[in-house]
Amino acid sequence: MTTVRSFVTLLLVFLFLLYTFPLRAPYAAQHDAPSLISEPTSLRQTVALGANQGLTLSLQNSGTSPVNLRLLRALGHEDSPTLAAPSLPPALPQHNKPRVDPQIAQAQAEDPLGRSEFLVLLEDQADLSAAYLLNDWYARGDYVYRTLHAHAARTQAPLRALLDARGISYTPFWIMNALAVHGDASTVAALAADLRVAQIRAFEVAHLDAPSPSVPRAELQQLSLCAADDQHVCWNIRQVGANRVWNDFGVRGTGITVASIDSGVMLEHPALLAAYRGNQGGRIEHRYNWYDPYGSAPSPSDAGIHGTHVTGIMVGRGTSASNPAIGVAPGANWIAARACSARDCNEADIIQAAQWLLAPTDTNGRNPRPDLRPHIINNSWTSGQDNAWFTSYVNAWRAAGIYPVFAGGNSGNTRQCSTVQSPGDFPNVTAVGATDSNKALVHFSSIGPTLDGRIKPDLVAPGSSVISSVDDSRIYASLNGTSMAAPHVAAGVALLWAANPALLGDYAATYAALTRSAEPIDVDSRFGSDTFANCPADQLPNNIIGYGLLNLHAAVGMVSVDVPWLHLDQPSPTRLAAGERSSISVTLDASRVPGPGRYQGRILVYGDDLNQSPLAIPVTMEVPADPSHATVQGQVTRSSDGTPLNASVSVATGPTVATDATGSYSLTLAPATSPYQLSASAQGHTTVTSSLTLSATQQVTRNFALEEQQPSIGFDPTPQSFTLTVTQVISASFPISNEGSSALNYSATIPNERYGVWRSDEADGPSSTWREPPASAERLIPITLEHAALSRTRKPIGTPCSAICNLQSTIVNGVRLTNGGTSAAIPLGFSFPFFENNYEELRIGAHGLLLFGQLPSGELNFSEQCLPLSETSGPSIAVLRARLDPSHPAARISYAQLNVGFLVSWQNVPLADNPDVRLSFQALLQPDGRISLHYENVSGLGPEAWASVGVQRSRFNSQNVSCRNDRPLQNGLSIELRPQPGPSNWISINTPIGNLEPNEQGAIAAQLMWHNPRGQAWPFSATLEVRSNDPQQPIVRKSIRAQAEEPGYQVLLPLVVR
Repeated sequence: MTTVRSFVTLLLVFLFLLYTFPLRAPYAAQHDAPSLISEPTSLRQTVALGANQGLTLSLQNSGTSPVNLRLLRALGHEDSPTLAAPSLPPALPQHNKPRVDPQIAQAQAEDPLGRSEFLVLLEDQADLSAAYLLNDWYARGDYVYRTLHAHAARTQAPLRALLDARGISYTPFWIMNALAVHGDASTVAALAADLRVAQIRAFEVAHLDAPSPSVPRAELQQLSLCAADDQHVCWNIRQVGANRVWNDFGVRGTGITVASIDSGVMLEHPALLAAYRGNQGGRIEHRYNWYDPYGSAPSPSDAGIHGTHVTGIMVGRGTSASNPAIGVAPGANWIAARACSARDCNEADIIQAAQWLLAPTDTNGRNPRPDLRPHIINNSWTSGQDNAWFTSYVNAWRAAGIYPVFAGGNSGNTRQCSTVQSPGDFPNVTAVGATDSNKALVHFSSIGPTLDGRIKPDLVAPGSSVISSVDDSRIYASLNGTSMAAPHVAAGVALLWAANPALLGDYAATYAALTRSAEPIDVDSRFGSDTFANCPADQLPNNIIGYGLLNLHAAVGMVSVDVPWLHLDQPSPTRLAAGERSSISVTLDASRVPGPGRYQGRILVYGDDLNQSPLAIPVTMEVPADPSHATVQGQVTRSSDGTPLNASVSVATGPTVATDATGSYSLTLAPATSPYQLSASAQGHTTVTSSLTLSATQQVTRNFALEEQQPSIGFDPTPQSFTLTVTQVISASFPISNEGSSALNYSATIPNERYGVWRSDEADGPSSTWREPPASAERLIPITLEHAALSRTRKPIGTPCSAICNLQSTIVNGVRLTNGGTSAAIPLGFSFPFFENNYEELRIGAHGLLLFGQLPSGELNFSEQCLPLSETSGPSIAVLRARLDPSHPAARISYAQLNVGFLVSWQNVPLADNPDVRLSFQALLQPDGRISLHYENVSGLGPEAWASVGVQRSRFNSQNVSCRNDRPLQNGLSIELRPQPGPSNWISINTPIGNLEPNEQGAIAAQLMWHNPRGQAWPFSATLEVRSNDPQQPIVRKSIRAQAEEPGYQVLLPLVVR
């Protein structure tokens, strides 16, 4: 017993010494001592509000080599930039699988009840492109959430109704417009028969890359692998330069929220508890901060150790040997969504986690708050290669301004190229590979290119023997994997965004800063062998290390850090020889601060090598309070609706303050005899300036109402014609300009219209012609439900024929007016080509439709929408689709077979909801497939009527010609629709996306190529459609005509008869 007790005592002493005096690794980073010294070593001065004070700083090169000086300003440690934290409330993607996944049938065959869980993806996915035009963080998130949620609710309604009728349980998702269904084979068949369904598949499973300890478990209890420096900072934090960002720039990630989809997080860990966003000092709030789809963990916990380890790398805090600095951005906050076990993640749980992170909810899953979404999401898991199942979620995150980071995978790099894993191989995410403490790529780190040839990973970061927090008795442990590398980059984004909040939501600018500042590192010579011919490492970026090793000090230095009250003149001279001195004039300007207080900054003096630590000279300015000071306060709102704005209020040559969540601001200024010039500005709004004179102790309220800045597109809609000769290719340019006061963002497309649109209000359009129906025209008799019942009444025997007989004789062509309906089939008198089919007859609909082929049973219910039609998914022509009332006594609907075609006319037909608006229009169907439409009288037809014109082949193939305010109709307008090959056969856009500053001009480049007209008697026609952020003209169009010459040859195919 004594021997055992002595051994335990010795072991405890040994562990104590090990924790107290951690072993130094031989590879610990060592920086050369700075060769610059300053006199004085710090600056401190008291300056009255509104005044300034000049100081002199002397620099000397104490080294033996010349030094080129570079001076930067940095915030003091106590003045790190913060973002206003939002307050809590008061109390389709492409998939590489068949349309129906065969795994579903296999799972159902193995289930006793023949059921399984599967995912139903809808074809119609929400368009989130407009979100990228929103600069406000809150408005952007709200728009993405509402758009996705509303789109899913509307488009899923028929499928939900089908499942409800069958008593099938399901869970709707809105982030990807899909349904999780628990059903049998008949359910699968019923859903597959619905053309709204894009795919039905089994759920995917992702993996946490099976992190492995780098040394045996017993040794993991030691912190020696942290290789901490004298500030207790672990080697991996130093390798990416995070500690230098804290020290040199005073930036630690404050105000930024990071998140993870992982196995969870141990809340009580000493490195993590204080950084939890739900930690509100006196209480812990889990609403909007923690999500567990299983419902088993009301507070953050970890199913293993993976998620806690990942979160520790992002935000772990520590300042001692036993609690070292393990996190890249220790000033940032974390939230988490647990969607994984200790090793695997089910897709259904990941979907729910992805949704929750886009719009976090309370603990009951209600009251979503997209404004509380995180800024960055780390994903240290993978799921195969070229596997696009996560595309929709990433698209939604990106649209909402969230920065997604993924592990590149642990599939190795020793045998072949192209091992990088999904979703890290997506083009719109940042994928991360792993390095060791010697800045060498680790053998397990996956490499590129992707299977479609793109460069991956994007960056590399420490991922071998990385010490971080774990959820077990060890408290800290070392793990390997790209799972450990990815959170270095995720937290690095937090540092950049905290240093420069203007980058918030700007993926492209952030990615550029990270990649341009990355450190090139040596790559193993084996990557020059034939085995790796498809992924050479002889230039950057490459498929081994991407752009290089994450270098956060250089990245933060690349984005500006402003200290407005600290002014530096250029040193003289700027190049110091050994032993030489230089003087710098420093000005502390108390007219550039918003009131009394202590202001701290630093002057960073760099030499030639920015990778070396700079000489840091602390600067403190004390601005004392004075009873004579005046105050200005007020609110900044949008003039149109009074909405509070996220704005800044500036004093000319003075301070600038930001408004709070209510749009309010406050400034304390020194009294002055000359007036102050105040200006209020907000993104997307005009700047408003106000002048005021302040006397001693005066308190002034000055509110600002700002008008929205707007771009204004300049674009010539006049049709433009081209002649195409055989084999000819024409490069065309269509001018576009911005005549507004803010940047114009636009995108150009050419819809693949199977009918060319020719309007009489265009120079090359048809003549405006109304064809008076001939006397022989057959009139359709409107039939109400009462009439229909009367038509079935038997005439008493022996009584004379009455109105019953007349009604019964005409009912065959009557239009039922219950809630919509059609006539009986009417012969056309010729074969009418429509899309790829020919029709001998049609039906006339009550709401201005012409319908072909088989119709759905029952009423054709009108709904307020553009094409595709709600009434039918079949081939149709919307001559003027609106809710009409043909039963009005003055209304007349007729049809006639003419020499030139089949004429259908609506005359004096009122709107059902507004009988005072009476419409007259007609359609002429011609044997060559042309459709001539004429609108004699459409006066009073407003957008509330949802009037639309177009053609439809099926629910998924329709062409809008006019709808509501988009290309509205006018009296006397004629439109001719001419069948043609799709424009994709002969025209393409080379520059589909562009940006123009105010008064800037540009051009949309297109290419036209010859396409065989096959005897077509009229030119091809395409519509160049330009969508922009111009609120007055969000869509402009231009008709492009092309006359293709006949080829001059004929292709003869021999017929072989046996």
